[in-house]
Amino acid sequence: MSELLRMAKSPKGRAFLLGELELMEELSKHVRVALGESDIRPEQADANRTVKRARRPAPVIQEPPQGETDQKNDPRPFDGTLGGLIACYKTDPDSPFQQIQFNTRENYLSLLRRIEPHGAEKISDINARTLRRWHESWVGREKRVAMAHSLMTMLRGMATFGATILESTLKVTLHDLNFEMPKARAKRLTMEHANLIRAKAHEMRLHSVAIAQAFQFECKLKQKDTIGEWVPVSESGVSDVIDGNEKWIRGLRWEEIDEKLILRRGKQPEVDLKLYPMVREELEQMGRKASGPVIVYERSRLPYQTYQFRREWRKVADAAGIPKDVMNMDSRAPARLDRLAPSHRPERGTESAR
Repeated sequence: MSELLRMAKSPKGRAFLLGELELMEELSKHVRVALGESDIRPEQADANRTVKRARRPAPVIQEPPQGETDQKNDPRPFDGTLGGLIACYKTDPDSPFQQIQFNTRENYLSLLRRIEPHGAEKISDINARTLRRWHESWVGREKRVAMAHSLMTMLRGMATFGATILESTLKVTLHDLNFEMPKARAKRLTMEHANLIRAKAHEMRLHSVAIAQAFQFECKLKQKDTIGEWVPVSESGVSDVIDGNEKWIRGLRWEEIDEKLILRRGKQPEVDLKLYPMVREELEQMGRKASGPVIVYERSRLPYQTYQFRREWRKVADAAGIPKDVMNMDSRAPARLDRLAPSHRPERGTESAR
């Protein structure tokens, strides 16, 4: 209570508390909807909540407790175990883990959690037979070849760091071992698929999915480079789109598209969007804006969270009759086609494109 009173005495503290009260009020609406005690429809409550969130003042970012920052930057001593190697890999300032982007780091942490059950093993006791048994258990009866390959790749990355910085010997053990590779995806999202998705997205009033699909298919943009991503405000990168403790970065912005429909993104080559019929059509239908994110989720009026876009894209794709095994990630052409100019690039689905 004393902490609340202290915060209430400052303008920033009062703004933060008011924002929290608004959020609690909207949360209670959702609870009442779930219990059937409200006339508000779930989608209406969700729309109300997201608008409130968009208007909330950013909370006061407090300094970490004394010593926490020092502990994060102070590398842990290596105790010779696999768990010790994992801990050093995550905390050592010379580890490549410190240089990767936020979402990649989250993926790495997920992989490391799967490896951690073997953390008590001493590096000196891990031999080729040990690693083969681990790989077999990770593949399992479900034939999770891709996951097992990712875990072994994670181990190799840590082993390289350990050999370079910690004088660990795991890299030597892994050096001559080969494991089954996952099959390369043969599925491709064709021009017909892209057009079906665009048409269905407009029909479902998800115009943002239509223009995102156009950019991904014709301009060969990754999903992250198209819709952007939300990361903690403490991560590197400047953004004017902030929601609570998160900021939006890396997505397409209107400022990057000039009046002649030339897309300029940092050091990347300029792209003449007039050469791409799908993109041009979507831009003409949407109408060019002066600034801000290009791809905005209709429900929240904010850029998509990754899971939101994947969910809505799949809904549209299913409604459009796109096969279940064709995914949004299949929108980009093979690398050898990316190097061709639009006028020389064979249409996907043709014999010359295979």
